[in-house]
Amino acid sequence: MSEAGQELAHATEEIADTVIGRIRASVPAYRALAGSGAEEFRQSIRSHVRFALAALESAAVLDVPDTREEGRRSAEGGIPFAAVLAACQVVADCLWERLSAAGTPLPSAARMWTGLQTCVRQLALGYQEESLHQARADEQRRTALLDALLAGRLDGEDLSQAADVLRIPARGTYAVIAAQVPAIGRNALLRAETTLQASGAASVWRLGPDLEVGVACLSISHVQPGELAELLHGHCAGPVAVSPAYHDLRESAAALRLVTEDLRRASADPLAAAIAAAPDVLARVAEVVFAELAGLPVAERALLLDTFGAWLACHGSVVDTAGSLNCHPNTVWSRLRKLEERTGRSLTDPRQLAELSLAYRITRENQFP
Repeated sequence: MSEAGQELAHATEEIADTVIGRIRASVPAYRALAGSGAEEFRQSIRSHVRFALAALESAAVLDVPDTREEGRRSAEGGIPFAAVLAACQVVADCLWERLSAAGTPLPSAARMWTGLQTCVRQLALGYQEESLHQARADEQRRTALLDALLAGRLDGEDLSQAADVLRIPARGTYAVIAAQVPAIGRNALLRAETTLQASGAASVWRLGPDLEVGVACLSISHVQPGELAELLHGHCAGPVAVSPAYHDLRESAAALRLVTEDLRRASADPLAAAIAAAPDVLARVAEVVFAELAGLPVAERALLLDTFGAWLACHGSVVDTAGSLNCHPNTVWSRLRKLEERTGRSLTDPRQLAELSLAYRITRENQFP
């Protein structure tokens, strides 16, 4: 063994203590370790220092410390990966200081760095494996709790704990959101959680075989429940159903039943689905078609639209329309002619009738005056 190697070998424990002290002083995550965790940390540092110094004197394959397992334990213990890397840097800095002071030959130093790099790579791999395992376990737990919430199976302390895990407030104003998935395993709503988060709303989501469902808390958001569908429709290819607001998480199951029924009706009515999917665009269509009705008194405008709606429901029969409205057929004709004159569209032209029918449906779906 070289003179420099002998000097460093005799100082192994001293170097290890120096490294431990510096890590504790500069990396808060390790400063807080106590009990068995602190002892494991000390033994790990001593093992790394002994390995690094042994590598100085031998080109043979050495027994590399099990840093992969150390990486797993660090992740399991909640030590941030940045803190783990910072500790590795302290080890390298301390060793380099001692190597420089001892005048260690470059070939020996190169062997040591190669060994340390192997240790760090294995440590990072172990940390990553444990992190992925924890992420999968956390996601499975969140999914199970959200399923239980939407099934109405949580109450009391269980409900509070579930809200904490799901990262939504246990008290507040909520809404359930649902959309039909385009295919099994594919999201119906893209970036829904981040979109709502940008508006101050916390939400949690579940992707199922038929629906993508979310529970949103709107207590500190400027978005109202009635605005959620419009806010999200740009992120969804189909209709989005939103429940009325509610104030008790235990009502989430009932809210889910409401939005599921809304989507069922939408799937049976393609026009309703189109209106739900693009409310702002189609609202503009209705405004253009019925623009000349805007100058009429509200009651007269409503009378013309109600008559037109009844005529559509009666399949274009003026006699049946008059019967449903309890008025004379001539009265129906008069109102329909006025609608034609005001809108500039004829009920006998298929294209113009389609425009009137669409505008009427949009108006009624959105409850415009």
